[in-house]
Amino acid sequence: MKPVRDTLLFLFANLAGFTGAPLAYNVAVLSGWFSPATIETDPAAFQASFFSGTTITWALCAIFSLGFFMIHSKMRMLFLLIPVLVPLAYGLSVLNEFAVSTS
Repeated sequence: MKPVRDTLLFLFANLAGFTGAPLAYNVAVLSGWFSPATIETDPAAFQASFFSGTTITWALCAIFSLGFFMIHSKMRMLFLLIPVLVPLAYGLSVLNEFAVSTS
């Protein structure tokens, strides 16, 4: 039963990491903190920086999170936090950069 739990934790952490930055984008737009009009100034740069960059960051973190299965101490939970926190932090920093640069 433990391998099933570990696999579900791994999948949930990576799913949360994959959806974290786009969810933050939607919350920022709905709250008014980030205007979709700022994307119109340079949509290619926004796509490359935010969507593609966040996906690449998440993919690298997802590969790194495989260490969760190789370590058997309490530090293994850190490997599950990395694909959740790092892409979210990257996505928020890009959103902040675009929100500040066009204000």
